[in-house]
Amino acid sequence: MLSKRWSQVKHSVLASGLLVACGLVFAACPKQGGGATDSGEQQNEAATTKPMGPTEAFIKGLCTGMASKFTVTDEGAAVVYEELRFTKDGSFEAATTIRLGDDPFECTERGSWSLDGDAAESKSSAAILFQMTETNCAGREAPFTFRTRATLNDDEVQLSHI
Repeated sequence: MLSKRWSQVKHSVLASGLLVACGLVFAACPKQGGGATDSGEQQNEAATTKPMGPTEAFIKGLCTGMASKFTVTDEGAAVVYEELRFTKDGSFEAATTIRLGDDPFECTERGSWSLDGDAAESKSSAAILFQMTETNCAGREAPFTFRTRATLNDDEVQLSHI
């Protein structure tokens, strides 16, 4: 009697296991007409992705671009930011030239930047506050603060005084 009962239990367990295995195989198959496919998953991600606002778009463009040949005047000397790069963490670094008369002196300045008013006016324009905190330029002292207008044009950042 015990062996007959054991035989029934084994068949029941095997049948249950087979049903579970079949269920897993069929669940993994994409359904016709509306199953989750790669393109369906991509469409769902695109639908739930928040569109980039003007401030986020401006910061992305600012941090992937570069400003060049921007001049700041400091006590009669021309301070030219030959190449100025921005980072998303709010810092900047500039390869700089100090022009006193005909003699150029190369140096580097670093510091932080922030959007004036904490927002961009558009995806391509914003007022920026600079706080230069480090310099190895002769005659320059940190900190030094100035404000500019940044305009994005492809990968070029154009700066102008405001």
